[in-house]
Amino acid sequence: MNIKYRNIKTVSEEWTKVTIPCVVIKHRVLKTDPTYKFVINANIYMRSNVALKSNNGSKYYDLLNMLVPSSGAITGSQWLSLLQDNYNISLSDGHSYISSIFPNFGFETVEDRDLFDTLYTNLSDSQFSDGLNLLIDFSLQSSGGFVRNKIDIDTSIIDSNLLNDLSLNLLSKITIKESNNNLRINPAYKISLNLSSAEIRYIESLINYTSTLMPKNDDGVPYIWNYVNQLSTLSLSGKQHLFGFLFNKVSITNIINNDFNLSVDKNNFPLNVTVKNGSYDKNNEIIRV
Repeated sequence: MNIKYRNIKTVSEEWTKVTIPCVVIKHRVLKTDPTYKFVINANIYMRSNVALKSNNGSKYYDLLNMLVPSSGAITGSQWLSLLQDNYNISLSDGHSYISSIFPNFGFETVEDRDLFDTLYTNLSDSQFSDGLNLLIDFSLQSSGGFVRNKIDIDTSIIDSNLLNDLSLNLLSKITIKESNNNLRINPAYKISLNLSSAEIRYIESLINYTSTLMPKNDDGVPYIWNYVNQLSTLSLSGKQHLFGFLFNKVSITNIINNDFNLSVDKNNFPLNVTVKNGSYDKNNEIIRV
């Protein structure tokens, strides 16, 4: 799929998720089977920042600097919210185990802390453009028919996120490799992620090295096992190449809110400013509201 441009509408300081399919694996175990499809998706999480500033009780937008937040990186609590909302991970914050990345942020269990820190290093944000936080993840969308008919698991008892949006980055962090090359979920994370026995069997079936059911490449290696095995050592660029996905750049072109409309050029300089509320000081490039 070749997508040159895509227009995305975001809400300031809220995450927007864009999903783009990268790999489609069509599979049959028997010739009489229907064609089962597994899809690898690229999930792009974007967070725009349009700062409303305050000085002596007067609120205003500094048009030349409103896309430059005081801190480019999102905070520990914002990371926790992102993981809980989009990955359905219930990490318990507390005071017993302090994050090595966010020294003011702690957790109740060492497993929660370690998972939070490893996911941060794997997904940490990049400032592709002033005023934007950007994360890129890859996830697996499984065939429900395959799970029901071949793995023999009732999909109604599996969390929908695990079926339709299983983060491969997350999977690479919570698995361990056995001597026979099989990948298994680390027992600590079975508890930390509150996985049911059916969910554990489902996930471990997907990443079984010796499975006779899963789709395999020309070398006889299961595709999904191979992806998860490689992901833990690849850079973001390497992961994109693994899935044949290239993300070039992202930039803000228009800003529309309750106070004003404007477009910006490639240097984030404001153009075509229309004020709805307040007044526009063009000399100082400030909108007072």
